[in-house]
Amino acid sequence: LYRLGLAGRGLCKGAAMRCSIPVLLLALRAVAVSAASPVSLATEVRGLRGAKRRPIITGCLEKCGFEDSSCVTQCQVCVEKNMCPNLARNCSVCVNEVNAALASFKAYANTTTDSGGASLVHEGIRQHLNHARLEAIDSFRELRRARRGVMHAQRQVEWAAAEREEEVRRLKKARTELEQREAEGKEWGHRKARALAESRKDVDKLQKDVNRTKRQIRRVQERLEKAKQRVAEAKDFASAGPYARVVVVVTRLEQRLRWKLRKQQNAVDKKMRALSDQEKDARWYQRGLKGQVGKMAQELKQQAKTLRAITASERVSRDQRRDAKNHYRDTVGSAQEWASEVKRLRTELAAHPIKEFDPSRSPESESAA
Repeated sequence: LYRLGLAGRGLCKGAAMRCSIPVLLLALRAVAVSAASPVSLATEVRGLRGAKRRPIITGCLEKCGFEDSSCVTQCQVCVEKNMCPNLARNCSVCVNEVNAALASFKAYANTTTDSGGASLVHEGIRQHLNHARLEAIDSFRELRRARRGVMHAQRQVEWAAAEREEEVRRLKKARTELEQREAEGKEWGHRKARALAESRKDVDKLQKDVNRTKRQIRRVQERLEKAKQRVAEAKDFASAGPYARVVVVVTRLEQRLRWKLRKQQNAVDKKMRALSDQEKDARWYQRGLKGQVGKMAQELKQQAKTLRAITASERVSRDQRRDAKNHYRDTVGSAQEWASEVKRLRTELAAHPIKEFDPSRSPESESAA
């Protein structure tokens, strides 16, 4: 009996004396049975231990109903708090709380107010569905942005390709103009060289005529000196007469040769000045042509550099377009996944409904009817 008393006290320990009446009845029954058999005593002890784990029938489920499990939970908490055996025995506080909970449940209609059972499943699916809807909306917005990004990248590639083609045309045109200018310069150089060579030949020919005239003047002067000497050596006018006539003729010839020499010398000087002017003009034109060709070559190098930069920009634009297309594909996949998820959650939510409140079927409406 002592051991049985200890077991009964252990069963009731921590139960806030809630099980005092049922446990004491079982204990008295065990005392009555223990006199008969030790086996029956052990069976009763096990029954006492099992009684601790059994639910207490409080009437909360009958009062609240099975539609709203939060009312049952609130009722059980109230019974535990006030240590009531059930609602029928001095538990008006809990009854008032149950009535308030039922009124609140009717006011909430089909809104979930409990976190357990079918309501938890329905509410979880609904929350996941709302999240999936928002993600689907964001994914479709991102899909539109990705589509605009692909279109923008495509326009950038087309613009870069058109700019590269235009730059290639300008580069080819500049190279052609440079080659034509160099060819024109070479042709002009050949023509000018031939013209200068002919002018030098003319100058050389005139100079040879001048030299020939000078030699003739020297020979005439020698004859004149000899004639004058013979005139001086003559004894009388009769013998000096022929030599005097020779002196006169040679003097006239010398004078004519000097006129001819002067004329030829002027022609040579004029030709030399013209040749010098042509050489100066040729050097000036050659310097200008060289500077122009050098400037065109520099511009050609700059255009080639610009073409390389444009080609690099086009390559970058193509890489950006590839990245934009890959992002668009990923975005399409994400949008399709979220759309499929929304569809699946809608089907799952339809498969896990909750009881909706119908005011026409409420007890208040029935009593009023």
